[in-house]
Amino acid sequence: MAAADNAYEERLRNELAAARTLDALRRIAGDARTLLREATNYVFTEMPAAHLERQRAGSLT
Repeated sequence: MAAADNAYEERLRNELAAARTLDALRRIAGDARTLLREATNYVFTEMPAAHLERQRAGSLT
């Protein structure tokens, strides 16, 4: 009986560890998506706008 209880408890601990690992991986994936979105926005929106602004400032002088 004790061996069955130990196996059950170990299975529960493993399932809890797996659930925590999955939760952590989901948070990491969410952070990665956010960073990718911000980097893409910078490269395709803000960087070209800053470049155009420098060109305009250079042509005005």
